[in-house]
Amino acid sequence: MSTQKRIYYSILRVLIVCSCITLSIFLFLNRSQIENRITKSVIPSIEQYFFKSSLELDNVNESFAKIISKHSDISTVVLYKFVPDEDTKMYKGQVRTSSKRSLWS
Repeated sequence: MSTQKRIYYSILRVLIVCSCITLSIFLFLNRSQIENRITKSVIPSIEQYFFKSSLELDNVNESFAKIISKHSDISTVVLYKFVPDEDTKMYKGQVRTSSKRSLWS
């Protein structure tokens, strides 16, 4: 290997090490902003895309809470839902109940 190539490789190594150090310092100083952005925008979009059933369940819980709070004669709400099973490709039933004492948690 020629002397000129050795110099280029050593300069390249120094630049790579400096850029890694600079990037790590930048990430360290801005980690709270990065965490906030991830928790406020990235995680909800992932949950909305992959975990639709949990978001739907939250909406159902809110709707049931409104119904129960508005109508004093309703004490319990029952929901029966068919959900596709990923392993067998068949539908299975899920039952959810809600009452004045405790909504699903």
